[in-house]
Amino acid sequence: MGDLFHQLEVSCKSRPATSSTNMLQTEYCPPIDSALFSAIVSDYDLTNSNATTELRGTLDALKATAIEEEATGFDASGSGAQHEDYSPGHPTSVPESASASRETDMTSLSNGLSSVDLDSEGSPDRAEYDFEACDQDTKVSILRDIFPSLSEYTISHTLAHHDSKWKPAFDDLLNQVYFEEGGTIDGKDKVSAKGIDAFSEENVVKRGRKGKKRGKNIKTIDAMRSSSLPTESRPSTNQWQTAKGDVDFISDRANIPAQLVLSLYNQEDRSVSRTISAILKTFLPEDPRSEEPGVQVDASVLGQEYPGLAPEYLVALIKLTQPSMTAARELAKALTTKPLTHETGSRVIIPQYAPVRISDADDFNQSGFDTDTSTVDFGSASASTAKLRAARQAAMDQARAAYRKSRSDRLMGGAAGYYSQVGRDHGAALHQSQAAEANAIVSAQSSAFEIDLHGVTVENAVRIARQRTNAWWNGLGENKVNGRVGADQRASGFRIITGVGRHSAGGKGVLGPAVKKGLEQDGWRLEVNSGAITVRGKSRIH
Repeated sequence: MGDLFHQLEVSCKSRPATSSTNMLQTEYCPPIDSALFSAIVSDYDLTNSNATTELRGTLDALKATAIEEEATGFDASGSGAQHEDYSPGHPTSVPESASASRETDMTSLSNGLSSVDLDSEGSPDRAEYDFEACDQDTKVSILRDIFPSLSEYTISHTLAHHDSKWKPAFDDLLNQVYFEEGGTIDGKDKVSAKGIDAFSEENVVKRGRKGKKRGKNIKTIDAMRSSSLPTESRPSTNQWQTAKGDVDFISDRANIPAQLVLSLYNQEDRSVSRTISAILKTFLPEDPRSEEPGVQVDASVLGQEYPGLAPEYLVALIKLTQPSMTAARELAKALTTKPLTHETGSRVIIPQYAPVRISDADDFNQSGFDTDTSTVDFGSASASTAKLRAARQAAMDQARAAYRKSRSDRLMGGAAGYYSQVGRDHGAALHQSQAAEANAIVSAQSSAFEIDLHGVTVENAVRIARQRTNAWWNGLGENKVNGRVGADQRASGFRIITGVGRHSAGGKGVLGPAVKKGLEQDGWRLEVNSGAITVRGKSRIH
């Protein structure tokens, strides 16, 4: 950030000051900070004697307060009196004996702002920063700090597309980040990488030389990326660093003092999952259904990602990490990750599983068709979808508002990036909630041999059709290959109602063709009728 402020100081233009302003600045600075002085003076008309008198009264009060704070040793930056000059030759209000070990603390940021506000003669600069006056390289550097997930080529290309105009380029980049990482929006697929960006290192898996080392596994993209989990999922050569990383991982996300986490960590034989479990036991509710609706909705969304966790543990995770849903996901992932044997201490964990109960009534209606989708409550799923959609929209509105404020306060650019990430998190949760809502709609209007896909999006319709068709086929058991015994059930088939598309745009249905294409890709033998598709079994070629 220090380099960013220096570039802005060099490239942004300054405004000459009047002699009256220079006299006032010499009189009141120090102890009043130069940036604060410039902000106050800009609100008064110095050509008016009454305004000048009122300004002096305000500055006198601030000067007296500043002198009292200096006498008591008050440090407004909150950095423990460890300051550093921003750079040689730049004005600063910190003492000369301050430490020179932190260049990016709050004091250096304040000094950077002061250096931009004042020109070489000590006159106040313009209160609002004009990013349009910056050169191309400076704009690219600023935008890379605000959008770290975008490549330099994308930022440069977007600026060039908008003739290096800051505002339209910023809006375009904000939309790119939102559509690229926000999952699906209102049931529609997200925008995939196209053009030269699709061939970047992030989207292409590198292959080895042809004919060399064929027996070795090829690393996937996810395996190449660094994990946010602690060191339980990967070995470390230094036990002290491993323990410190595990404790910091839990402490940062659970908002618990590191000393308390370290004590539990040692009691649990340096196991991250058992330490998290011990912490969650203190937050377990007596009845998860008695919690606030917002907590229950977030716990339900988290439970779809980690179905192996009990409802009370899901509620405890949400309450422990509020308001960060990302922290809850990371702790849940660490809790369900199998630890390495050399990090679990001397304990040997022998799992014991309940015996499998085989029901005598092996009826088709009780077969694998009855998946968890039939137990979804439509009311709760619909409420969750509405809440997440509103939360996503609110986060994106905050991101745009922070961007507008960044014109006069560069630090608000970071806030814009933060709220953009929050909006993407809500978008991912919204996608899962919409899928649960679609499952509830189809389950309410379907039977064992027929499903009705009216009222769901194309994406969810294809997904549900594939799942229910597989469940129907697996539910036939031996009847699907036992000749005449299962001939009647196979002949009746599995009926999927898609509608003829009278309510679609242009009166042409899109649901039926999409479902048909998805089932054909899975190798099903289909009979297509008006408004319905009947599955007759597997194709011979499969």
